[in-house]
Amino acid sequence: MDTGDLLWGIALVVGGVFVGIYGEMLFRFVLAMIGFLVAFSAIFLLLKDQSEGVQLLFSVIAGGIGAFALYALFNIGIYVAGAALGAVAGVVIAGLVGLSADDTGWLLLVLVLIGAGGVGFFGPRLGTMIIPLGTSAIAAFMMTYGYLVLFESTFSADATEPEHEYSRKTLLVLFAMLYALCFLAQWNIANLRRRLLNR
Repeated sequence: MDTGDLLWGIALVVGGVFVGIYGEMLFRFVLAMIGFLVAFSAIFLLLKDQSEGVQLLFSVIAGGIGAFALYALFNIGIYVAGAALGAVAGVVIAGLVGLSADDTGWLLLVLVLIGAGGVGFFGPRLGTMIIPLGTSAIAAFMMTYGYLVLFESTFSADATEPEHEYSRKTLLVLFAMLYALCFLAQWNIANLRRRLLNR
């Protein structure tokens, strides 16, 4: 494992823990983190043929712009939370049926877009519950992916494409456990805060 993978894996796990605990309480900052991660990852993948320095520089710039954009667009944050939940659900469904990004990358992209668009549009009808649902999905995904990056040699798999059925099932179970823990933590913290404010 090179230094870049080590730092990236640690950053994903630490960021996931932060989002998982404070997703509902510090939602505006979590939105900024989501914006940074989406923009950074998109540009990082688009510039994969460039030198590492160029790739990193433009990815950080794009991440900063994405973070500022979502931080400023706090009023539509509930739609972003729904879209995040839907996008992660698309990735999880792809993992459940064993889709490979190399063979059917377009189908994975369709699942992610349908999930993001559908839940992003209808999700706000769940009210305030959509925020912990969405941020918990992002947190669990970040921590699971960070774990895979850090221990990909254990799974004998590329972190970008866990192909073996055993590693896929293991990661899906890990995701489910982290998702449940994050959601319950945020939901209970929010209920406790509401009870304290209503005294």
